Amino acid sequence: MATILENNVKRILATLVLLILAQATYALPLAQTTATALNVRIAPEGSVVVSLPRYTVVGVVETQGDWTKIMYFPGSDPAPAKHGWVSTYYLRAIKPSNKRTEAQPALPADEMPITNDTASAN
Repeated sequence: MATILENNVKRILATLVLLILAQATYALPLAQTTATALNVRIAPEGSVVVSLPRYTVVGVVETQGDWTKIMYFPGSDPAPAKHGWVSTYYLRAIKPSNKRTEAQPALPADEMPITNDTASAN
């Protein structure tokens, strides 16, 4: 049971590293695998090198026809990233959020706006 938990934690950490790298380096498009076990190949229609479980987050490097080259973190090793090819059919794009929140400076208590909310006074 502990090894399953450890593997899940390592997989989550690897996904977080991928997300951070994708944002920090060059806005790498992200996708999530949809197949139960998605075969990763050395080339389009090439030999299978590994299978990724469903919901694995991968970076999309390029697409050629029905094949997509991905960047992924194998197993529990978060570095270095590896590349491989998968069927585009089994990837679902993850759209980045366009919401940007800017930190607002806190106002000192004596500068806080005073509001008269009569609706809540009753």
